[in-house]
Amino acid sequence: MKLSVVIVNYKVKYFTFQLLDSLFKALKGVDSEVIVVDNNSEDDSVDYLKKNFPGVLYLPLSENVGFGKANNIAISKTNSDYVLLINPDTFVSEGLINKVLEFMDENPICGCCGVRLVDSLGNYLPESKRSFPSVKYSFFKLTGISSFLPNSKLFSGYSLGNLDKDAVNQVEILPGAFMMIRRKTLEKSGTFDERFFMYGEDIDLSFRLNNSGYKNYYLPYTLIHYKGESSRQNSKRYINSFYDAMQVFVNKYNDKVCAGIFIGWSINLLRQLSLLKVCFKKAVKKYLFFKNKNTLKILIPSEYENDKNIIDYFLLSYKNAKVEFAAYSNEYDLKCKLLNGSFTNAVCKADSYSEITEHIESSSGNISFSIYHRESGLIVSSNKCAIINN
Repeated sequence: MKLSVVIVNYKVKYFTFQLLDSLFKALKGVDSEVIVVDNNSEDDSVDYLKKNFPGVLYLPLSENVGFGKANNIAISKTNSDYVLLINPDTFVSEGLINKVLEFMDENPICGCCGVRLVDSLGNYLPESKRSFPSVKYSFFKLTGISSFLPNSKLFSGYSLGNLDKDAVNQVEILPGAFMMIRRKTLEKSGTFDERFFMYGEDIDLSFRLNNSGYKNYYLPYTLIHYKGESSRQNSKRYINSFYDAMQVFVNKYNDKVCAGIFIGWSINLLRQLSLLKVCFKKAVKKYLFFKNKNTLKILIPSEYENDKNIIDYFLLSYKNAKVEFAAYSNEYDLKCKLLNGSFTNAVCKADSYSEITEHIESSSGNISFSIYHRESGLIVSSNKCAIINN
């Protein structure tokens, strides 16, 4: 078998549904299997997904064992040439997986590939490619210095800002949201260290992959990532879990990594800076919400312009704003209307994930997109998922 795709689901069944829908379009012609591990979601995730995608292998767990261990359980069931680890709060365009597989087939030194992550508003995510973590780089990032010098090798070293995001690059660290790994590399490096319950395990694995005789590569192919939906990244719980993971990392590699890079007081200082930053961002977000509560202009496919389910969904979602609707007739018409610049939201049909990806990237953070799955009645947005036509 060529490829095994592993997804860990935890209380995000609607995002996982959309990912599976996109995967089966992208995997046509690829000798592959898809495995979903459910980390004891305590809801109807497995039944819901199994009903819609019966061809998937489901591994429901009786407890939440963490991200790394859940992936390891699935990996142990595979015997393919490559393993793709992918977050549930993503979706893939139709040609993405074939492009990555082709690169890895042509470059045997490549042990693991990541891709360009873009959030649901079209913003490039700097964590798509990273250097080995250090207190220095983390400080520049958390204090905002890196944002003023985004292309500096020194001040934006955390996210390798000096490397072109639109080019192939050899990197040290790849994000766990998308890791295409060569089987032979995994056999040398080992799988996830299960001491990392959540966060940091991708850094640890990238480090070991990079030191197993193979190289990690960043490829400029776009993957849409609803950043943080599977784990709210702007929360105190996330911050504390992340820096707890960094402490595990320090304890593990203290004798192998440059002395003094990670020490207890530095991690705690960065933890506090992160918590302050989260509080500040929440205050700004709240202020902007009340300041910009004007008219929302929403684009919907012409065939749905009289669909009461969609209309009611948006009217209820934005009770405190004036909502106006406009229709588009085809993808070209949508592209032209998006360039107009006056629209705030757009609804896309779940037909072509490549076209949706293109629309999101071209919006440059100005438009919120929702994807409507007509048959299932599911609508997926960055901040909300719902079944709207029960």
